[in-house]
Amino acid sequence: MRKAWNTIMMTIGLIVFMAALAPQPIIAAGEVQTAVGVPPGMVYVAGGTFQMGNTLSKFLNQRSAHQVTLRSFYMQKTEVTYADYDRFCEANGQKKWSDIRWAEGEAQNWAQNNGLDLGSLPVLYTRWSEAIQYAKWLSAQEGLESPYITKNGLLLCDLTKNGYRLPTEAEWEFAARGGTLSGGFKYSGSNDLDTVAWYKDNAGGIPHPVATKQPNELGLYDMSGNVMEFCWDWLTPYLSSPVINPLGQSSYSRPRPRPNHGVFDGYVARGGYYGEGPYVLRTSFRSFTDELIRNNNRGFRLVRTAPSPSVTSSIPNVSGDYQLSQCGGQYVFQLKLDQTVNMLQGTLRRINGEEPIANIIGAIEDDGTIWFKRDKPSQIFSGTISANEMQGSFTAGDAPPPTFDWKTGKYTVGAPTPTFDWKAEKVKK
Repeated sequence: MRKAWNTIMMTIGLIVFMAALAPQPIIAAGEVQTAVGVPPGMVYVAGGTFQMGNTLSKFLNQRSAHQVTLRSFYMQKTEVTYADYDRFCEANGQKKWSDIRWAEGEAQNWAQNNGLDLGSLPVLYTRWSEAIQYAKWLSAQEGLESPYITKNGLLLCDLTKNGYRLPTEAEWEFAARGGTLSGGFKYSGSNDLDTVAWYKDNAGGIPHPVATKQPNELGLYDMSGNVMEFCWDWLTPYLSSPVINPLGQSSYSRPRPRPNHGVFDGYVARGGYYGEGPYVLRTSFRSFTDELIRNNNRGFRLVRTAPSPSVTSSIPNVSGDYQLSQCGGQYVFQLKLDQTVNMLQGTLRRINGEEPIANIIGAIEDDGTIWFKRDKPSQIFSGTISANEMQGSFTAGDAPPPTFDWKTGKYTVGAPTPTFDWKAEKVKK
């Protein structure tokens, strides 16, 4: 009897030992991340360094590939749906978005004619600014501090706050590529587009309920296809040098004319959509959206900065006094840089003058380029800044707004305002 009992115990021990050696089941990213306190409906995107862009692309705005380092953040697993956005509308006393019949009820007809639940479709026809308002509302609902702040009429984004916001373009691409778990695929999650995306060849010309294709390495759905997604940034050429936590540019908060209407003209939109071919659904492909136009193929998802050690900004502190040595040597810019939002504020004074004659507000970009605007009179300065000097050009007032021809789909830009060169040297104290 004792011998039989020993045999049984040895057998049980061997089973337990072999089970410990056996390959463990793969746990979905969302399950692991819920265990460590990730907000419901979001995934954790661990910070890291990656190559953003595509040097070999036939599209100039995707060149050149450059190194980007990001802090950790959370991203919503799916695009914001009609059901999500309806709650926002109702809470603010507005008509439900699903009841507004844009384009003769196109979204409602898609859902009804194809047996789809409208509430589960990604919300369409929203503008970039409305996505910002939705993010602010959601932050308030959950008692979070909104990253969006308005100073002197400018909308700015503070990445250190814990509330909801649109992703920067760099965050979007990093997450679409799979973050630190990236498999190096052309599309988000696979090289087999049919498994991860609704696009021209399988969508039937309509959007589909979110999360009905396979997710990518991080557990994110529809990062390729279904609908294009808004980012915080204004579409601008890439920098060639490495950058850390690039905030990007948002022309909505920039008091300056658009750079040119065509190649770079709008807020960044990423991911491709249900009516596009494979190339547009690559993780590196860049598109844009116009704030003035409501689209049936644009949507968005939100992110939050994760409470983890962040990478220090690559922008040096250039606060100080700069005396104009070209185009008016009797004036001094007194500038202060807020590095959390890369924002410049200050005044313009006469040398030995006690009272400022104008206020200054603007920003510094990751490559050291700057822009700022003075009031009294309105002038827009742009250029570069270093530890010892800044220089560039300025315009005497805002450029006239462009006009848009709805028949031809083309912009007509008004006559440019006069520009002048300027240079200012840092005052040594």
